[in-house]
Amino acid sequence: MNFVGANGVRPINNKKNKKIMCKSENKNMYPVALTVAGSDSCGGAGIQADLRTFAAYGVYGASTVTAITAQTPDKITQVEPLSGKLVLAQLESIFSALTVNTVKIGMLANADIIEALAKTLNAHKPQNIIIDPVLISSSGTGLLDKKAIDILKSVLLPYATWFTPNVSEVEALTGLKIKNHEDMADAALHCSELWDCVTIIKGGDFKPNGKPKRIIDIMASYGKVYELSAKRVKIPKGFGESFSHGTGCTFSSAIAASLALDMHWKDVVIGSKAFVLGSLTETVIIGDDVCAMYPPTGAYRNMVSFKQL
Repeated sequence: MNFVGANGVRPINNKKNKKIMCKSENKNMYPVALTVAGSDSCGGAGIQADLRTFAAYGVYGASTVTAITAQTPDKITQVEPLSGKLVLAQLESIFSALTVNTVKIGMLANADIIEALAKTLNAHKPQNIIIDPVLISSSGTGLLDKKAIDILKSVLLPYATWFTPNVSEVEALTGLKIKNHEDMADAALHCSELWDCVTIIKGGDFKPNGKPKRIIDIMASYGKVYELSAKRVKIPKGFGESFSHGTGCTFSSAIAASLALDMHWKDVVIGSKAFVLGSLTETVIIGDDVCAMYPPTGAYRNMVSFKQL
């Protein structure tokens, strides 16, 4: 990794250590993670956030672009999906050349892209598949139509090993209504059982009791439910809520990077939450009245709470 603290691991800068961190049968094989997502022109979310996170963890990042967006941290002004044929060509090129066991999936744009991706996953069967559904942007722009959502549920989600939706995405995908953290737990169990995967429902935008001081995520796996929480980072003085743009992408790509490094599942979960907390705490100013989350240099793991419910 190129940071110290979020997972408690020090930087790896020499060939000897790189060999130690590899987990494939070929000990010279460097860990690789693939992100399949849209491009964010300002770099806060999407492909750019994923690759930045992979690099911070010391994982080689490959990418398949599904859509080009014109956006600021506050809003999306234009979206141009790529053809399913071009997405499939990108995927085939990557899998023909690289050893990819971990795939993180974000914005998919339309049904053709989802079907092309499902075809690839079925053919190559990567070990870790993290699906972070992108149905609506943080600024409110719809990014997936009903037909595509139906195909996402029936064709793609059965491939997931990890599923990281937020509350509104779970409601849209399941029809469940979530009013409190008990509902989140029930929904996480439902999704975990329905799609046979680890499910983490993110609670960053969920505020059932006004303005909670902590962000609570709920995880379900093999019939057990866990609570993952950390303090809610205050908006930096002089900046808007857009400073948290890209938190979902960063969290799911941190999970992907951790799995590519073959970490224990508890380290995956706690470390990824710590990475997001650190990224929000150590924001960088990138424009007039614009700051962005950025890979942390400090230690945040001890600020994350994890317990079974």
